[in-house]
Amino acid sequence: PELEKIQSQLTYNVGIHHYNNGDYNNAISFFKRSVGGKNIEAATQSEALYWMADSYYMKKDEKNAQKYYLQFIQSVAAKNTSVYPLAYYNLGYIYLNKADFDNAIQKFMEFNNYDKSFDKHRQSDSWMRIADCYFIKRQYNNAISAYSNASKLDNKNIDYALYQQGMGYGALGKTQEKINSLNIIATRYPKSSFFDKALYEIGMAYLSSNDERSAIAAFDKVVKE
Repeated sequence: PELEKIQSQLTYNVGIHHYNNGDYNNAISFFKRSVGGKNIEAATQSEALYWMADSYYMKKDEKNAQKYYLQFIQSVAAKNTSVYPLAYYNLGYIYLNKADFDNAIQKFMEFNNYDKSFDKHRQSDSWMRIADCYFIKRQYNNAISAYSNASKLDNKNIDYALYQQGMGYGALGKTQEKINSLNIIATRYPKSSFFDKALYEIGMAYLSSNDERSAIAAFDKVVKE
């Protein structure tokens, strides 16, 4: 039994070696052997499942990646591994790519619940994707809130978040809130790729409020810029 345990650990280690070298086909082969090994330690089996799923994910084989990420999550020692939250994060993207927005939201939410790495960039990104899903589902209040959460964690894409929030407020008929959100882009982020769009939408918002003078001023800025 001890020899079999050592053999399973060795095949796992070889799988990791192939994974790190970008040889995902060989990595998958060794991870499968490790998972199926006799007397394998629960932690090793769980991690082999994760890295096998991740190898498929790197190969863009999302069907098998989904299958093994889910097996990993359900495995005995999964919660004790450092990669546990990452399985949810990657599953979030798999479901998002399939336009399964409800499951995508759930998985990204679970990533945020379990992640203790304090990787603010990845946490912000997961909130951004949650917000996108809500926006597509026309749940604009939830989207606006999620975009705020994303921006608080990492302001790298704050212009995108502000633009989406503005469009969300517009969809809710909250014209002044839309203008306020988009004005932040117009005044603070002149180099943003959303700058012209924000000015145009500000103009349209003023037009809808019958404030033609402010609308013309916004449209003039678009032309001048």
